[in-house]
Amino acid sequence: MNCPVCKNEIEVISQEETAQYKPVNLKLNSRRDGFNIPFSCSLCHSLKFNYTPARDVLFVWPYPRPTQTQGGIHLVDEKFIGGSYVDELAPDRAIVLAIGPGYFDKKKHRFVPTHSIEIGDVVRYNKKVPWKIELRNDNGEKFPVTLCGFADCYAVE
Repeated sequence: MNCPVCKNEIEVISQEETAQYKPVNLKLNSRRDGFNIPFSCSLCHSLKFNYTPARDVLFVWPYPRPTQTQGGIHLVDEKFIGGSYVDELAPDRAIVLAIGPGYFDKKKHRFVPTHSIEIGDVVRYNKKVPWKIELRNDNGEKFPVTLCGFADCYAVE
């Protein structure tokens, strides 16, 4: 069955008055790992991102900062400290929202596609390099999205 809103393949998980759905491809689920991604379908909650990056750029949604350490120490908000120490604790993991098609390598005279990363993959990236921009979701709300280059992603989980 396909979602009537986003056209992703979905399955029905309950048949009550308000039916509930979930995407078949779990990598496209916007409610995972304990946080929500605001760029999602209103019916089935699968990732729905209306922007396409150019060249070899990726739009990613970073994992949230930890609120406490593994030992149980609560971390304060970055506005109370200078932000440099808290930024070091920020995870370098993100979920891929959109992928550019690739780039043309002038030295080798060939097109280099970005086919090894898919939408919904969890990637590790160099958090010193990316840029942040604000994009609107389907409801018109603005959210910060991180841009990074394909070369700045060094692992796919």
